[in-house]
Amino acid sequence: MVKVATCRTTKTKFAIKTYDKIKLLDPQKKKNLQREISVLSSLKHNNIMKLFKTIETVRHTHLVMEYAGTTSLRNFLKQKRGGKLEDF
Repeated sequence: MVKVATCRTTKTKFAIKTYDKIKLLDPQKKKNLQREISVLSSLKHNNIMKLFKTIETVRHTHLVMEYAGTTSLRNFLKQKRGGKLEDF
């Protein structure tokens, strides 16, 4: 689940991606999350979402990420002709 959060002091918007720890009892899902965190932490590129912080609570793992807009990538691609992005 992804939600939008706004910093009260700077008014900056962030995407908060939340994972339920109950669902992470599956070893493959837990491994996938660990890989996602590792990859996003190591990548620094203008066209890749930035991971700012990981927050662990008793029930959830929250990834605080760069906010890119109101449309999901899936819906964005649906709107494109043929479901593809143009080459740069």
